[in-house]
Amino acid sequence: MNFFATPACKIRISAIVLVALLSGISRGQETANEKNDVDLTVSSKFRMRVFFDLLGQENMARELEVIDSQKTKIQRLGSEYKVVSQKIFDDCYSQIAEAKTNENVSLQNRMIAKAESARNVAFEGLTRKTLRALDNVLLPHQAKRAKQIALQKELLKEHAGDEVGLFMVHRGILWVL
Repeated sequence: MNFFATPACKIRISAIVLVALLSGISRGQETANEKNDVDLTVSSKFRMRVFFDLLGQENMARELEVIDSQKTKIQRLGSEYKVVSQKIFDDCYSQIAEAKTNENVSLQNRMIAKAESARNVAFEGLTRKTLRALDNVLLPHQAKRAKQIALQKELLKEHAGDEVGLFMVHRGILWVL
């Protein structure tokens, strides 16, 4: 009988992974509290659209105590972000399409790398600008908590997934076990 296939071993491994994950999250919160802010642009995987979707959820609005005027401004910022990000993508993909017409493969690869690099720089700038605008809309404690929740969501999604059974959906709400 394979030792790793036993239920007791699976439970131990899941418990170890859970403890490691939670200690990493709590350490991340301690570091963020030391800096007194959470910089979401540090993570290259951070998605502003996910952040706007998160801010648009009713339970998140209740937790942050977002008022109607703030909701309107957040929706406007989200719309503006989507328009500008689509323009950045369109520019990048038109440059890539133009590069692919070139017969010189090394030049083609350099042009594609340059277009992707420009896209990444543009998105980083757009993300920073949008987060600054959100900081002007949300009160300091609201912005801090929203960024903490978004960072936790990213960390859980990135490091745990559902492979170890940490998530459960009950009545349309995602619960972390």
